[in-house]
Amino acid sequence: MRTKLDRLPVVWAITVLAGGIFALHLWFALGAAVPILYVAVVLVSSWSPHRRFTFLVAAGCSILTILGLILSALHNGTALLFPSVRELSETRLTG
Repeated sequence: MRTKLDRLPVVWAITVLAGGIFALHLWFALGAAVPILYVAVVLVSSWSPHRRFTFLVAAGCSILTILGLILSALHNGTALLFPSVRELSETRLTG
């Protein structure tokens, strides 16, 4: 019979991995493919016998990815996702 203490190492591993990846995501510039490393976190969570746990970890990693994108863009002072339509049209008209 499994107890809550049996799941503790998996939860700690997931927390440490997700925190480290989030820190890397904030450290590197936009355009670096750091959030792809969250796949490892979801794979580690699949060791849990509960299917719902894996879905919760995947949702948490998705939230961390979006939050990292927003914080990294604000820190670097760049456009959040794409340049505006006006900027695109100006570059096409001018050359």
